Amino acid sequence: MWNPGNWDKRWLERYKELKNYRKENPHRWPPIKMKKLYNWMRGQREIYRTGILSEERRDLLNKIGFDWAPYRIKSSSD
Repeated sequence: MWNPGNWDKRWLERYKELKNYRKENPHRWPPIKMKKLYNWMRGQREIYRTGILSEERRDLLNKIGFDWAPYRIKSSSD
């Protein structure tokens, strides 16, 4: 049976994993070889683009400097 509490727990686990990774590697994002975390980040970007990511989760990700568009070409002013 689906339990929304498990979904929230897993989200927080991945968020904490990303937060710890960023603390240890402040100028890098997890590489593709870290499949679970990498795919989780891709999922968050997709959920954000569709407009259904909660404000609370968006704020938590913004707090750690989450890159919502990592593949865009950055200008010199970025």
